[in-house]
Amino acid sequence: MDATRERHFLGQQDYQAVIVQNIFSGSPIVVSSGIHLFENRENGITIEGPENHLKFLYPHLLKLVKTSSDSDKFGTWTGVKWADETWLNLYYLFGNSLGDQLELLEHKLRRDIVFLCDLKLSEKAVLMVRNDNKEPLLVKDLKLPEELSANGTIEFPYLIIPVSNILQ
Repeated sequence: MDATRERHFLGQQDYQAVIVQNIFSGSPIVVSSGIHLFENRENGITIEGPENHLKFLYPHLLKLVKTSSDSDKFGTWTGVKWADETWLNLYYLFGNSLGDQLELLEHKLRRDIVFLCDLKLSEKAVLMVRNDNKEPLLVKDLKLPEELSANGTIEFPYLIIPVSNILQ
C-alpha cells in the first residue's frame, strides 16, 4: 500500500496497527494507532471502549493536551476529541515510523498517563503489532515504564454506571 494515500483507520480491528490491551486494570479500554496511514501529521491514537469508561477517562486525557503556544512543538500532546460514543482520538506530535508508533504506545502514552494524569495503569498490558498478516507480527507483555517510580493513584471505578441509568 502506498504510504502517502490516506485511508480510514479501523482501530483495534485494523489490519495495520499497533495495539495495547489491558492498559487500565478493571477497564476493557484498548488503545491503538495505525501504521503508515499519514505522513507529516500528528500521530493519532484511538481509544476504544464502553462510553461510560471513556467518559471517566476523557477529563484526565485533557490534562495531557498542552494549551500553550508550544502546541506545535515536537513531542507534544496536541488534542483529544470524541469520534463517537465508543471512540476517542488523542493526538501527539511525533515521528511516524513503526518504531515511533511502538515507542509512543508502549512507553510515552503510558508514562504520561501516570505522570500528568495520575491514572493507575495495569501492572501488565499487552502490545500487539499487525501489518497485513492474519497473525500478529509481535505480541509482547508490557510492564510499567521503567522510569516510573510509582504507578498512578486514580483507578477506574469497579462499577461505572451511566448517569441515565441512575435517574431511571
